[in-house]
Amino acid sequence: MLTATVTWLEPVYEAALDAGAGWPPHPGRLFCALVSASGGEGDDEALRWLERQPSPEVHAPASWTAQEGLTAYVPTNQIGETRSNRVARTSGARSWHRTLLCRPTTSFCWANEPDEHVLGRLDRLARRVPYLGRSTSQCMISFATEPAVDQPETTR
Repeated sequence: MLTATVTWLEPVYEAALDAGAGWPPHPGRLFCALVSASGGEGDDEALRWLERQPSPEVHAPASWTAQEGLTAYVPTNQIGETRSNRVARTSGARSWHRTLLCRPTTSFCWANEPDEHVLGRLDRLARRVPYLGRSTSQCMISFATEPAVDQPETTR
């Protein structure tokens, strides 16, 4: 069994979803984070292997969504006019939901095991990923072929 263990540096998960909290993280978020940290042909081979696998089980800690999310005004790609009739970028409100975690670990478990070369590449790649979800959800990720010792409460 291949296991990716995500250790959250703060017990808070934020995702850029206006519609909901997005907890637990979808395996696609983990895969996209790995792709963004890749840097060579060996990484591509490991990512292709992972892409061919069936969806993993996600073991996530119990959590609750904070009553008030974060709202900030961020630049949009729309163009507006100012009072001086100059063209300017506009800003719009954007909301992020916060999920508060009971424990700081989440595991993604695949039924198949890669060879040692692919496992080593995946682990080195995972250690270059700084966050999962928004950049405020900083984490450390590692891959191993044994199940996580401390399996959290929820499974997806």
